[in-house]
Amino acid sequence: PLVRFMPGGMYRIISGHRRVKALRLLAKQDKEQWKTIPVILDSDKDETSIAIKLISANAVNRHMTRREQFLQAIKLYELLTEQKEKENLPGRVRDMVAKKLNISSGSVGAFLQLANNLNGILLDYYLNGSMSKSAAIEASKLPDEEQDALIEAIEYGDIEPPQLLSADIIRAHFAKYFEAGESEPK
Repeated sequence: PLVRFMPGGMYRIISGHRRVKALRLLAKQDKEQWKTIPVILDSDKDETSIAIKLISANAVNRHMTRREQFLQAIKLYELLTEQKEKENLPGRVRDMVAKKLNISSGSVGAFLQLANNLNGILLDYYLNGSMSKSAAIEASKLPDEEQDALIEAIEYGDIEPPQLLSADIIRAHFAKYFEAGESEPK
């Protein structure tokens, strides 16, 4: 486990919570053997750096759901943007996030597109696995009122349910706006 020394002689677990929990279960059976455990002591005092380390460790040590991966990418983007400004780090934040989470830079860009432009209900469809990434990205290009219309069309059964929704269906449904130039993709 990665720990940080805290005032008062205590340690705070940064990463490895599940390992510590498992070791505590073992300690119930044999207190002497599991009285102490080896840890990695993190000397970093910066809360932003600690949060980045925690997210990075979770990304490589656990299987993430779509929602978890999305939320971690967005949070890591915010943290690394903050750290980049403080420390004048070189490179694009999007690339840093991709490297730390072991995903493509394009996936990070898609997550940012969805976070910044997709209606909350449609975003939830995507995050719970009811809508494909391509359909969610296509929907995120629609203006807010058209996203609302898309939700109504789904709810009233005028268009495919979200799990069957594709980018092509969204494009076809709103083609009149795109063709007439009334709606500019964001």
